[in-house]
Amino acid sequence: MTNTTFVAPPGYVLLTSGGQPVLPKTFINQGNVYMRGFETQMTWPMTDSTKLIGNYAYINITSSDEIDQKNRKDYRQSTPKNIASLLFTHRFNAQWDGSFAAYFTSAINGLGDGDFIKANARFDARLAKKFMLNHSDGEVSLNIQNITDEHDHEYADYNTLRRRTVLNVKLDF
Repeated sequence: MTNTTFVAPPGYVLLTSGGQPVLPKTFINQGNVYMRGFETQMTWPMTDSTKLIGNYAYINITSSDEIDQKNRKDYRQSTPKNIASLLFTHRFNAQWDGSFAAYFTSAINGLGDGDFIKANARFDARLAKKFMLNHSDGEVSLNIQNITDEHDHEYADYNTLRRRTVLNVKLDF
């Protein structure tokens, strides 16, 4: 007989019931799911101080006949089919730089506790100034995420990103 006793790693607590370890349920994979796609990026140095960077990813999910029709549909919709982003950066001078970013994600219907999330777009901006303090390099930046304050959901509707404004101060010493 094989010893199947599970010993918890140091710092972890083993949950037991009636002296026996409580282990996760066993799941059996059924059928096959295939993911095919591609990702590409383009960088266009418009000037010495200005860049435009574009990214695009496409994914197509299919599954075998062994998976029932309901799950087959769920798998196909469980990841965005299209994801794109565009980043515009500009260095105004040696101290000042800024950027503007746009992101697009097509609709998904997340597996498990995920919800249907409609296609969405999000826009962010950043303005930063470099400085010196006692021979140390520093930077202060203002970052605005989700400028339009659209309800940008990530995977589930309880994970909602509203507009955020963040002031960062960095000092390298």
